[in-house]
Amino acid sequence: MLVRVDLAGPDLRIAIEYEGDHHRDPATFRNDLLRACRLEQSGWLVLRFTADDVYRRPAETVRAVATARHRRLAGSGAAQGVAAVRVSSTP
Repeated sequence: MLVRVDLAGPDLRIAIEYEGDHHRDPATFRNDLLRACRLEQSGWLVLRFTADDVYRRPAETVRAVATARHRRLAGSGAAQGVAAVRVSSTP
């Protein structure tokens, strides 16, 4: 399987996606879902962040990534599936 993500940690199967405004387009949204399904089937954890997450709450964003990494290293997050992690409270 070859899936392109914005940032990946293949050793822990963590994918980080930046969800910009172009992801609101219906075709792009469908492709995002398909990619997430493929990643899920392969046991990847997907962390999704928006511009607000990255630029307005960088410490929380880094903490979310660090927590996911720690859980994967500890084995508690190794269950198959995609987890959508959003730091922001706005859509």
